[in-house]
Amino acid sequence: MSASRLWDIAQALDLPVTYFYDNGEQATSQAEPVIDRETAELLRAILAVPDDKRQAVLELVRSMNPA
Repeated sequence: MSASRLWDIAQALDLPVTYFYDNGEQATSQAEPVIDRETAELLRAILAVPDDKRQAVLELVRSMNPA
């Protein structure tokens, strides 16, 4: 997996990219995120969008969030 793809996934999951690296220093007190099937499907769909269009998709999704 490319570093840019890993970066995209980390951003989509609101995690630091270092989360995906096993460096032996990851805090064990942090709960690992649970990704359900629908979330995984959504993430795969977003990552399938061409890079030059992905930012627009992200902005659209953020605009739908009432918070």
